[in-house]
Amino acid sequence: MASRSGAVPTPCVPWKFFRSVSPDDRKRPPQELCRALTDSIDMLGSRTMEAEDGLHVTACERATCTEGVQTCLQAVLRSLEAAKKENVAGLVSPQQQEAQEIVLLLLAADLPARLVMCIEALDFEARKDAMRLFRTILTLGPLLDTKGQVVEYVQNHPQILQLLLEGASRPEVFSHCENMLRSCTTYPQLVAHFHERSVGSRLIELAHDQCFDISSEAFSSLRELLLAQKTVTATYLQTHSEDFFVQYNTLLQASDYVTQRQALRLLGEVLLDRTFMQVMVAYVGSEQFLQIHMNLLRDPSKAIVLEAFHVFKIFVANPHKPQRVQNILCRNRDRLVQRLEALGAERESDKSLSQDLRTVIGVLQTITPPETSSAAPNPSQENAAAAAAVTV
Repeated sequence: MASRSGAVPTPCVPWKFFRSVSPDDRKRPPQELCRALTDSIDMLGSRTMEAEDGLHVTACERATCTEGVQTCLQAVLRSLEAAKKENVAGLVSPQQQEAQEIVLLLLAADLPARLVMCIEALDFEARKDAMRLFRTILTLGPLLDTKGQVVEYVQNHPQILQLLLEGASRPEVFSHCENMLRSCTTYPQLVAHFHERSVGSRLIELAHDQCFDISSEAFSSLRELLLAQKTVTATYLQTHSEDFFVQYNTLLQASDYVTQRQALRLLGEVLLDRTFMQVMVAYVGSEQFLQIHMNLLRDPSKAIVLEAFHVFKIFVANPHKPQRVQNILCRNRDRLVQRLEALGAERESDKSLSQDLRTVIGVLQTITPPETSSAAPNPSQENAAAAAAVTV
């Protein structure tokens, strides 16, 4: 029925959703499922553009579009998740064959990127389904033998990474975007791809966010980026160690307790993992980084002091200390020993910590000034570096 103005209003119910998606979606052919999802996203996109252009779009129309997308998302998800249940070693089930076809059709239709682009236009439940579908496409790659196509798709669509990182800072969709970002770390090629595009740097910035939830999600993603594919990350950090850790250590110096503690804990996980041996050697060779951890040993929080100690002990235990590092430790030796003895007195019941403290104190007490040589740094530079370290 026409409106008073003579214009024909847009139907509130897009009937093609019901023609495309039957009550028993699992029996629908993969092509129909993907076509229905494509059509529903197209309709949502057109309504979103109309609203941005100032055209009147009713709440009913918006809700119907979102509902249509969610209906199709759930239909596709049911078919893909059925493949997980039929996972039998050495056998390819009909469900897996169908799921493989669906994934390839979704990639061909550019649907993962389009889902990321429209995620803010969806309601909360539909966003969760969009996130689940994106993650499922990534994580099912090895099972469905589609990992090569999935990796190539993400690498060739840089807007996906850009949109996910932008969404990671927005309160409405940060958790969905971070979750999708983490699902990409399933593949070493994508972790390398992310490192090349300085994703770690952006996640460090997000970890500084004043919103606790955004900061926590950023830390979770940063941890996955660094530890999900350790060999790949170790190779990257061996050539970008200084630049990365100069920025990372700003988290150690943050005024927020939670940020400091999470940053210290993650740093300890990285440096104490044997995969990162060369990275660790480079890190503990920096007098600048040593000064940061000596400052943290004076923190009023016992938890921060404890986490800082587990990194500080690596500086002391390093048998090949650079002259500047050795000189700083020697100049501050007595005060460092006093502080560590006080820490031990506070946590006498922790036998493992007590042993570590005794070992570190023993090494500190034997440290002497480094031998000078023709290649030694200028003494005035040595004194300045030592003076810059906050005595403990």
